[in-house]
Amino acid sequence: MKGRGARLVSIPPRKTTRTRPFSKQNALASDLTPDRMQSAKAPPCKNREILKDRMRADLRVYRDAVAALEAASLESTAKTFDKAVKNAGIAQRAFQAARERLNQHTAAHGC
Repeated sequence: MKGRGARLVSIPPRKTTRTRPFSKQNALASDLTPDRMQSAKAPPCKNREILKDRMRADLRVYRDAVAALEAASLESTAKTFDKAVKNAGIAQRAFQAARERLNQHTAAHGC
């Protein structure tokens, strides 16, 4: 074993053909033209924006009702807590209904 060492063998590099990511040869590059990207967007819809704003407003009311519920839980008055629970439930149902209306509109119109 004396005199036998590990030989370094050089392996020639493989010949590969590389395509540039946005060259004409790349099929994906033709899909990324501004015209095709623009056509993927749906036209603006007034009803969708109205429904989205309504949902956001209901979410704000719901968040405020939950904060009031938390504050009422720290108080000792049962009447205040019961009123806060009722208000939070109403606000939650209003938000869920608004979200459902927006989802239905979006599914039906594709906007």
